[in-house]
Amino acid sequence: MCKCYKHDSFRVLLLVGLTLVLALFTAFGRRAFWPAQPKVGEDSLEKSHFWAKMSKVATTKPILLGLLLISP
Repeated sequence: MCKCYKHDSFRVLLLVGLTLVLALFTAFGRRAFWPAQPKVGEDSLEKSHFWAKMSKVATTKPILLGLLLISP
């Protein structure tokens, strides 16, 4: 038995979780963003500084973020 089985199960859980989130967003559409459902053409909602920084890192450095998430 491999000694690193805990890390392998985490990677599988991460992959399943990410694909499940995308499937749920597809199934529920705008209702998935409850209670603040954005409307087409509406100005953006008030942004949280923490999530604004996190999204900027995720969009500008996706490979680095991916490596950090899957590294043991």
